[in-house]
Amino acid sequence: MLPVIDARVRFGIADAKISTQSKVLVLDIEAENEMVMVGALVDSVHEVIDIEKTEIHDPPTLGLKFKTSYLQGVYKKKEGHFMMILDMDKVFSTDDITVNHGELI
Repeated sequence: MLPVIDARVRFGIADAKISTQSKVLVLDIEAENEMVMVGALVDSVHEVIDIEKTEIHDPPTLGLKFKTSYLQGVYKKKEGHFMMILDMDKVFSTDDITVNHGELI
């Protein structure tokens, strides 16, 4: 069984109807020093790409209109666009994932 966390709820965004565009991202999250598989319900997925850790740069310290505490870094695409890379261990922290006798609750 895969527990699924609604990403809209996690980020405090208004509820939306699940549609054919909605997807569940399967994530390995570190919780209490062990890896736990969880699902994150998102509105849609535009593309899936492989990014090497060496291609992820520190997030900017100025110019952003939101907190960078959930950012792992920034990736610059070839087209000159930037993508913000979330730190999923921080986004879905142990406050959201509780292990009880080996089962997620």
